[in-house]
Amino acid sequence: MIYFDMIRVVIDATRPDAEKSEKFGRTVNLGRGLNIIAGDNTSGKTSLAKCMYYILGVEEIIDGKQNTFALDRSVYQNFVYTDDEGSNVLMQVENSYVIAQLSNNKGETITVKRFVKYQNDKEFKKVQVWECKEEEITEVTPSTEYFVHYRGDHNQKLPFGYFQYLAQFAGLKLIKAPTKGAEEFTLYLTTLFALDFVEQTRGWTDYFATIRGYNFIQPKQRIVEYALGVSIDDNIATYKQLKNENDRIKDEWSRQIKDINQRLTYNNLVINGLNLDIAKQTKVIDRLQIGVIGQKGTFAEVIESMKQRINYLNSILRKTDENRIDSYNQQLAIFQTKEKQFDEFVRRLQDDKNKKTSIVKQLTAINEEINRNKNIAQVSNLISSVHIRKCPTCHRDLDVTDSGYINVKNEDIDRNVRYLTTQQRFLQGLLKSLNESIDEKEIYLSYYKKMLGIEKEKLNTAYAEIADNKDILSEKDMMEMVELKLKINGYEIVSKQITTTICDMWPMKQKFDENKKQLSKLSSHKDETDNTVLNRLQVQFKQFLNNFGYKSNYIQNVSLLFDEKNSNYFYLPQAQVEQYNEHLRSVSSASDFVRSIWAYYLALLEIGISHPGFLVFDEPCQHSIKEADLKTLFQVCAVTDKQIILFCSSEPKTEETKAAEQGKKHVEKTNIQLLVRGIDQKKYRLHQMKTGEKTISKLDLNGIS
Repeated sequence: MIYFDMIRVVIDATRPDAEKSEKFGRTVNLGRGLNIIAGDNTSGKTSLAKCMYYILGVEEIIDGKQNTFALDRSVYQNFVYTDDEGSNVLMQVENSYVIAQLSNNKGETITVKRFVKYQNDKEFKKVQVWECKEEEITEVTPSTEYFVHYRGDHNQKLPFGYFQYLAQFAGLKLIKAPTKGAEEFTLYLTTLFALDFVEQTRGWTDYFATIRGYNFIQPKQRIVEYALGVSIDDNIATYKQLKNENDRIKDEWSRQIKDINQRLTYNNLVINGLNLDIAKQTKVIDRLQIGVIGQKGTFAEVIESMKQRINYLNSILRKTDENRIDSYNQQLAIFQTKEKQFDEFVRRLQDDKNKKTSIVKQLTAINEEINRNKNIAQVSNLISSVHIRKCPTCHRDLDVTDSGYINVKNEDIDRNVRYLTTQQRFLQGLLKSLNESIDEKEIYLSYYKKMLGIEKEKLNTAYAEIADNKDILSEKDMMEMVELKLKINGYEIVSKQITTTICDMWPMKQKFDENKKQLSKLSSHKDETDNTVLNRLQVQFKQFLNNFGYKSNYIQNVSLLFDEKNSNYFYLPQAQVEQYNEHLRSVSSASDFVRSIWAYYLALLEIGISHPGFLVFDEPCQHSIKEADLKTLFQVCAVTDKQIILFCSSEPKTEETKAAEQGKKHVEKTNIQLLVRGIDQKKYRLHQMKTGEKTISKLDLNGIS
């Protein structure tokens, strides 16, 4: 789990008529339990809330934008400052950054810093990390730069990815989740952290309203499963994986059957019982029968009949000794030549295959080297000797002193990448040509095997005739015998090849049937352990819902959807209205739906064993909530051992506040002091801005650079 100990925004800004910059920003110290950041409605609290997203690298949750563009202009462009004389001055932002101190449940602390603007640069994909408290940082304290929003930032096998580092620090296991593209990818932290943030603009319109799906199947359901620690692969992932595997098997089976049928037809053969559709393949392999087109009987019976005819023709075959020997010698020379050509062809084919294996290994090594170089290029040119003792690219030991740094120039890395990319393209071209050559040779190999078999049969025939001293057979009978021998040779070769091919591909059928059985067994229910966790979530949600004053439906009619795994509302709240179950959002008042969001997010935080551990609500008082219900929210948040951060108006727009503004007597406006009254002061932290004070204010220069 991960918690904010401190968040600070630092801005260097200049007046229109001045050259020297001044320091602005805000520092907020935070802790476990309830944290309240309160100010006027126009104080700019949301600017600070967005900076919390930004420092974790998950600013895309706000509105889908990365880097500075997700933040308010006050932290990277300009803002209005009221000076000591009461004049409003438009300040221009020169440089700005966000720094935060984070801790985990192991007692470890890190400090992270990310620029928002530096001169004209507004795209910062690097985060500087010190593995100590912010107050312990000096000029010689080692730090490491990590990159974010770049391919590999979640990859635990590559160094310097910010998300993989953050996940490791927080104890968040990076898992694979199924996508709509039939593949599995790492569940991104930006998707997962939708559990932790409810932003003011759209966040109160739906559960996980601003989640970034990144093509994951049912992303809301995946993060709920992650938070609760239930089996993410038991249903959707396994089902999708098996179905995709069977689709691939079906296509491959169909392709190979078409190839088999073409080869059989070309050789005047047919196979009975082999179906183009693997799902309709009913006969087992032992029952498949190859037959000769136009001939009755089994394949073996037809071959035996042809051999008997050859034996008969041989019995009447006659030749003189001189002719027999001359014919044999000629055929022997032809066969030896063909055999030598065949052996040479096979050798060349094997050479090509060996070259292919070597090139594939080289390409794999080059790809890894390119990734390592690109990975290194995302961080600073300085590699801290405290953290790095081996070269991240070649893994050799580095000669580093305890106080020194190693200069790794970007031009050196770029030169390496360009050289490796050139090698990669050259080898890819070779591999493509080699694959084409191998495919072509494989086709010719079958032809050469067939021709060599024919020449060998001719040689055997010539040899068999040497001992015969009778008269020569008629030309018609001779042609018939040769034709029969060629057919037998061709039939037996093709039959053997097809039988081998079918034996090799039959495991596909077995795997297809096995997957089909598993698919039929999969259902929406979880195992008993998962069901227990889900039931606990439902009980906790309904308890919170009742505590927060939900009235739109009877609490006993409210539940979580557990029986429609393919629904986008799976795990989300619903209510039974008459005989139908309706999504809770559609049958709740606006204020009650906000109450349900409080209850659902807090229940996940409370029950979720793998929840990131913190929750940020930006303006939780929406749609005229009753003061008592908002006070209950504060009380619930104060007793948790997790971290909850509420950005609130100093005078929340409760029903009581609206009534007081309308002039009703004996009604007092709601304020933060009323809401925290009665809560143990040790259970909450209140950062209260003064009336008229802005979040972006003058900073104390002490200790801030």
